[in-house]
Amino acid sequence: MTPDRTQSLHSAIKKLVKVGVLIGEKKPHGPYTPRMASYYARERKVPYEVCHLIVEQGAIRRDTRVLDIGAGTGSLTLEIARTSDCVTGIDVCEPFLDIARSSARKKDVQCNFAFSCANKLIFRNVKYDIVTASQSLVWLDLTWAARGINSSLYLGGQFFAIETKSVLHKTHPFRTILGYGLENETSVIEECSRHCNLYTQLFELMRTKKFLLVPDGAWLFRQRRRFDRDFGQAYFFPGYVRRAMPREHHPWQKLHQLISYCTDDQLTGYMYWLVLRFRKTGSRTNDYGHVGIPRIAIDISECQEHESHSNEREQTGMDPSKECSVHSNQSHK
Repeated sequence: MTPDRTQSLHSAIKKLVKVGVLIGEKKPHGPYTPRMASYYARERKVPYEVCHLIVEQGAIRRDTRVLDIGAGTGSLTLEIARTSDCVTGIDVCEPFLDIARSSARKKDVQCNFAFSCANKLIFRNVKYDIVTASQSLVWLDLTWAARGINSSLYLGGQFFAIETKSVLHKTHPFRTILGYGLENETSVIEECSRHCNLYTQLFELMRTKKFLLVPDGAWLFRQRRRFDRDFGQAYFFPGYVRRAMPREHHPWQKLHQLISYCTDDQLTGYMYWLVLRFRKTGSRTNDYGHVGIPRIAIDISECQEHESHSNEREQTGMDPSKECSVHSNQSHK
């Protein structure tokens, strides 16, 4: 093999490793430490109402084969597994998978959690009736993931994508310092429409001569909750906080101090959960035409308010500012 071909091969291998198609012998834990994952499990659960919608709209039964991409700590996977006996959740973060497996044992729910990246789905010969992805596509190579999702679904199968948007008080430190959160519900609708457009156009580009994933529904849920320091520990990586507060020697401590000065009204906001459904259809012609964009219903469903655990943290004397030491270029999942 010539030096040029060898260099090209090495370059191709590096690219496949970068997108998660190839993984070395040592499994990476991702950017989440075990402590950060424990906050994630408490603060970033998929609401029951969202899980129930997927079970209902997906017509999930005991024998329905379901794959949950980016399962995280397993909140969505476990809820679906209460209905189906054939559920698999995949993730590339071992601390997440450890918590998910532990939760499954404690709740006596039968499902499978596996260390795997959705970028590799296209190379697997396994089919599912339902594929879900909650707040995880941002971590993937969209081209590889879209092809894999399409190839993993049976004809007539459904893909559910879940994304979140938040509205915070204009004086909340997460907004003023970290740039997190939107101004109002109108901004949320605009962002959700952007997601609809993005995924619809992506799957249209990935279509084959026989199969295409087409938009088949959109739902939006609103959940009232506190955006306190525990949420911050679950959402923001230390590197991101340091870059946002470069003059602070101890940015987490300063951020927690600013949060402690806020009133309940300032800390309370809304998390919006967008659910998009795509269905795998067949076509006997090569001309699919333009795929329509699903419209988000005007009516927004309410979720049960998220239960805050801040008081428990304060009573136990835990100092969240000392609990995360991982570095990452990403700000959140």
